[in-house]
Amino acid sequence: MILHTVNTSPTQSNSLISCLRVAATNSSILLFEDGVYGAIDNIQTMNIWKNIPTNTVINNATNNDKESQVEASSIQYTTDKNSPLISVNCFVLKEDLKARGLTQKVIEFFTVVDYDGFVDLSLEHHTVQSWF
Repeated sequence: MILHTVNTSPTQSNSLISCLRVAATNSSILLFEDGVYGAIDNIQTMNIWKNIPTNTVINNATNNDKESQVEASSIQYTTDKNSPLISVNCFVLKEDLKARGLTQKVIEFFTVVDYDGFVDLSLEHHTVQSWF
């Protein structure tokens, strides 16, 4: 399992898009610093998520009582760990959202974590890949 960390805004670099192209099943993506703009529910950001590879599913780690697979617009997300599709977990750092005044605007399939959660994610994954 790989934890992909993205710290640049999707409007300033292609790091998030590049990360999404190579993310494998059971990988996680953590957005922090200016990368948190990639977790904001607006047209520009949603266009990035709508163009992820068609066999990629976003896991919704916080809402296990949703249907096992849901399609929101053209974005798929799932809580089914046995899905044959490539599935990734998406996280965003709470402190960086808060510093930018964005805490109420997060896309629904992101799990908001604090610094302790960031450390836990780092320990749970075999490799951490940073995208700049």
